[in-house]
Amino acid sequence: MATDLTELTHTQFCALLESIVNNRFFDSRRCLTTLLAENADKNALQEEFREFFEGYCGLAFSLEDYEDTLLSIVKTHDGLDLLKYRVKTVEANRKTSPLGRKARREGMAAIGDPLPKKKVVLFSADEFRELIQTLANSPLFASRDRMIKLMKDKTVEYGNLPLQAQGIGSPLSLLHVAFLDFFLCYLEFEQFLEDYDYDPDDGLELQPEFAEELDRRVAEFEADKVEMVPFEDAFRELENN
Repeated sequence: MATDLTELTHTQFCALLESIVNNRFFDSRRCLTTLLAENADKNALQEEFREFFEGYCGLAFSLEDYEDTLLSIVKTHDGLDLLKYRVKTVEANRKTSPLGRKARREGMAAIGDPLPKKKVVLFSADEFRELIQTLANSPLFASRDRMIKLMKDKTVEYGNLPLQAQGIGSPLSLLHVAFLDFFLCYLEFEQFLEDYDYDPDDGLELQPEFAEELDRRVAEFEADKVEMVPFEDAFRELENN
């Protein structure tokens, strides 16, 4: 069950942000930018992109339950006109349902949602590099850096105001606003990916290491070199481990 944002103290809110900004998704992004700078080949980029996408799925899992509350805060507070405009843009241009977005991250599709037209596994090396460069330069990462800077700045007064939809006119701290910006950047990142069909398992059968391992196991089986273990022995071994 998600933490109720309307009940968080400032300390609890910061602890939540710590868990979000330290998601492995951001470490993978640094690895991707390094590989791009080194002009790494497509295989190396594909391997790290798989980690990047899985990290994104983890970030999405940690944020998706907060969406209704955060969007309500944006819509009911003064002084957030730019964020309000971005919310309207995301909501107007979304192609998938909440269930569909969850399904897409698991390599599936929800009935009624349009299928993406761009299949990443079929991209050329240049097309794949261009996609990675676009994603790695997303405003999401600069927004995360701003949050971290505010979290570390002990001279800035934030107050103890819980992040809650208190209605028009209720003040929000700089850190709260920075988190709202980060969340909108995340929604925009998610929306960009709606046009792309990507499954981390796609193309594994084309990797030389995978093919070699599969060939070896098939050869061992055909040559009767694979040891067959009785069910009783297998269960006994599981119980002992």
